[in-house]
Amino acid sequence: MERESVSLIYSTERIEPDIDSIVDKLLLLRSRRDRILWIVGRGLVSSKALSSLSNMDTSWIDECRTSVLMSIYEKTRREIDKNNNMKLLQRLYMHGFVSRIIYLDIDGVLSEVIDPDTVIEVYGAITRFKCRTCGWQTSIKYVGKVGCTCRKCGDTLRPDIYMNSLPKKIVNEIVFEVTTADIVLVVFLTDDLTTFELLLIALAAYLSHVVLIGEDTPKYLCEILRCSTASFRELAEAVSNSIGDV
Repeated sequence: MERESVSLIYSTERIEPDIDSIVDKLLLLRSRRDRILWIVGRGLVSSKALSSLSNMDTSWIDECRTSVLMSIYEKTRREIDKNNNMKLLQRLYMHGFVSRIIYLDIDGVLSEVIDPDTVIEVYGAITRFKCRTCGWQTSIKYVGKVGCTCRKCGDTLRPDIYMNSLPKKIVNEIVFEVTTADIVLVVFLTDDLTTFELLLIALAAYLSHVVLIGEDTPKYLCEILRCSTASFRELAEAVSNSIGDV
């Protein structure tokens, strides 16, 4: 059976690196209605939309290349139904173990399977299109059927994503969540972390009680943050078992 491993970072409060200790901590936080923040990387689904698109000709940002975006979106949607990690994360959310999610990819999948108000899409999402002239917004499904012309003003719709500069509102929201969370869990990271993402994780590790890091975390990051290992899948299943959700 394939194992999805994660790592633990210790900061203000030491928690032993075993599943039972972490589950006990999560149960306590949930019972007190404390803030449980998840930072979910591009390893959750195999499409890794941000990684794929950032290696392409970036003129697609200013154009409406629906074929490229629809290809990534459809591939991601197909994977959701068979993605066990996604199902486990959904289960944790349904039982109150997820207060907010900071998502580091642009495929938009988490907002479709978890309450969109819970998910902060750091770089936006290819599932949303926006007119930069009048501000009208729509979905990728609308664009796929009707085309990229804005229904209100006739200008060209563009993907609602931000590759080079993050909106101040998003940055403020991320900083607030990281600095006020009672626990931060970071999972499914890949080896293409940006400087912003590294700083975000370092801040989380400094301020939070415990942080989980995905198995693809760069070795240098684990060395700096002194990680030890555990299993996301085992953790999620142990939480479910502890509340009778088998």
